[in-house]
Amino acid sequence: MIDAACHRRRLPNAAARESRCAKRLAFVCLASLCFSSGCCFWRQQNPVTESLVTSRQYVQQGVNALERQDLDEAERLLGQAVRACPDDAEAHCRYGEVLWQRGRREESLKQLATAIEQDPNDAEILIRAGELHRQAGQLPQALSYVEKAIDVDPKSADAWLLRGRVLQQSGKPRPALADVQRCLHYDPRRREALRLTADLYRELGEPNRSLVSLQALADTYSPGEEPQQIFIDEGLAYAALDRHVDAARVLQQAKRCGPPTPELLLLVCEAESAAGNPTAACRAAEQALALAPADPRCRELLQRTAAAMPVAGSGTLRR
Repeated sequence: MIDAACHRRRLPNAAARESRCAKRLAFVCLASLCFSSGCCFWRQQNPVTESLVTSRQYVQQGVNALERQDLDEAERLLGQAVRACPDDAEAHCRYGEVLWQRGRREESLKQLATAIEQDPNDAEILIRAGELHRQAGQLPQALSYVEKAIDVDPKSADAWLLRGRVLQQSGKPRPALADVQRCLHYDPRRREALRLTADLYRELGEPNRSLVSLQALADTYSPGEEPQQIFIDEGLAYAALDRHVDAARVLQQAKRCGPPTPELLLLVCEAESAAGNPTAACRAAEQALALAPADPRCRELLQRTAAAMPVAGSGTLRR
């Protein structure tokens, strides 16, 4: 009796489960049908044409040729990509790149303009067009393109960095700095942005902040891999702050981490002289003169630092 009662109680639950399973199966079938229909609809609305496939193949081959620095082959392949599918924005953009490298700037900019006509919401193409116009000195056009890129992608670090460069080149360092800091908000270790921040602070007469930016830039490298120019710029920032001992220290470090140029050696000479180290200053001036014997600055600085050197006993060293 108990087993029969239990069996009767389980029957409604089993039936309910079967009903739920049937409903789920029907839903899955319906969803699959809708998804299949949707994919067919998408394919009909966005067909991948044979010409586009061909164009992208040429683009890839052209990019590979660019990486090999084979500009002739890259131009040929990317030109074929454009002809294979004139509506392919990427093909026009890449073709414009190789034309720019070949020095055909006007043709290059036309290709970028065509690429934007084909895809006006591609932030990368807008940024590239802006950069090429900036390099061509066409700053209003560059600003127009980069602002469109920011409208498309407000979080693009590339776009904010480019607008900062354009504004700097336009003689607006303070707004440029705000844009570069916006870039660093989205990409805090972006080396180009840290470098530009240091340059802008130097332009604005704030060497202390420039120095902080340079030190942050140096921190993005492994110890011993920092570029020589970072130490040179740090030395200039220390000198601007009248911290001549620190300036001499980092300029000597710059001398050790790359081939010394006459210009660098003259900076070392001046820093060591200001730091009260005439012997080190004279040595740097001699090295500068050896590298550039016809440079009057080297000879004049050597004579000045040699005159300041003490000699055994009394008097000064004469040259």
